[in-house]
Amino acid sequence: MINNLLIAVYQRGVDFIIGRIAGTHALGLYSIAYEIANLPSSQLAAPISRAVFPGYAKLAADPEALKRGFLNVLSMIALVMVPVGAGVALTAEHIVGLFLGAKWAAAVPLMTLLAIYGVIQSLQAMTGSIYLAMGKTKVLAQLVALNVLILVPAVIWAVQQAGALGAAWVMLGVVILLMPMNLAPPFRWLNIRVKEYIAMVWRPIAAAGVMYFSINALMPVLLGSGQGVSNHILHLAVAVPLGATIYVSLLLILWRLSAYPPGAEAFILSKVRNWRESK
Repeated sequence: MINNLLIAVYQRGVDFIIGRIAGTHALGLYSIAYEIANLPSSQLAAPISRAVFPGYAKLAADPEALKRGFLNVLSMIALVMVPVGAGVALTAEHIVGLFLGAKWAAAVPLMTLLAIYGVIQSLQAMTGSIYLAMGKTKVLAQLVALNVLILVPAVIWAVQQAGALGAAWVMLGVVILLMPMNLAPPFRWLNIRVKEYIAMVWRPIAAAGVMYFSINALMPVLLGSGQGVSNHILHLAVAVPLGATIYVSLLLILWRLSAYPPGAEAFILSKVRNWRESK
């Protein structure tokens, strides 16, 4: 119960601060940007976290098996969440323009920052299930309380200085700053080395990074700039499949150059192979 209350304060307390200091307009911009930017996290990462918890609980007495399970799930989440989050950040202007209209244009920079926040948050969110599966609820509550104690005063100051955009910058900064602290206890309990964690996430991050900068450079050349519904539809229709092609191609190249290590790539390809053989 304490954990849930603290998590609620962490996730929704920012809304109260923005509404109280910057007003309802700023709160509306932030809320819609947060909801859209974190759709991948709320609709993909969170359900996965809930689904794997029973499995983690069964493996709690076997740290080595729990470690393998955690790294495998992390690899799968990184494979999906990193490119989707990068894609939301990349196409924020056209998502807002198409679905919300020009009056919501001020939400674009907020959505870009919060999409990156969502990616980083998803790469450490799975540890919550580890805390619970191992019966470390007190440690989890202490860490969430620390996150709240750092976030709330920082958001108050940032909103006073820069409104909702300041809050978005603080959300991103705090999730990066506290990531090592949030990961440290599970790493210690399960004997996870930093390089093992990096091995699960670096290929999706690298491939998504190249995708982001490539699409960002190519789209103005291919389609130019402009406004209007048709322009937003055209940009999304070109950017989404092109970005997906670049990401998947680079991911497979990096996986091959890494000598086909175990992870999400191997798992998905094995499933595809089995499906084709069954046909």
